[in-house]
Parts: sequence; C-alpha cells; structure tokens
Amino acid sequence: RVYQDVAGKVTIEDGDKSVVLRCSEEWSDLAIWNPYGEEKMGYKGFVCVEHGVIATPVTVQPDDIWVATVSITPTRNGLPAWTAAQQESK
Repeated sequence: RVYQDVAGKVTIEDGDKSVVLRCSEEWSDLAIWNPYGEEKMGYKGFVCVEHGVIATPVTVQPDDIWVATVSITPTRNGLPAWTAAQQESK
C-alpha cells in the first residue's frame, strides 16, 4: 500500500515495540508491504516500510544532485531498542 504526502515522523507500534522513521521532506510518499504468502521470506513476522517518491517522480538532470534522508529508530518500552536490551541483560 502506498500513502501519498507522508513526510516527517512516522511511528509503527506493535505491543511494547515500535519503530520511528523520520524522513526529510524530499521523500513524499510511504510504502508499507510484506511478501504475503512467501513462507520462505517469513512474511508473518515483518512488514517493510519504505519512504520514496512514488506518486510524482523526481527528474534529476545530468550533473544535478538530489538528496533525501531517513533515520530509523527501533524502540522497546519507550526506549531505543539497544538501551532496552542493555537494561534487560542486567
């Protein structure tokens, strides 16, 4: 599924776990998918979330540069996942 005009912060939650995606305004769209029915890919255990420019493509001329950024932060119990894992191991 493609969601148009989704820029900024997106949070996906699953119980005590979540993923926060922050993208620059150059990424205008968001696609969420999984390979439903592909047992070997483990489709029951994940979804893929990708920022993109899907609805209105960007044209980049020779010698031009187009830059977009995204940061992905997994969390658990409201903390960054690596912090939560460290606390659980104590």
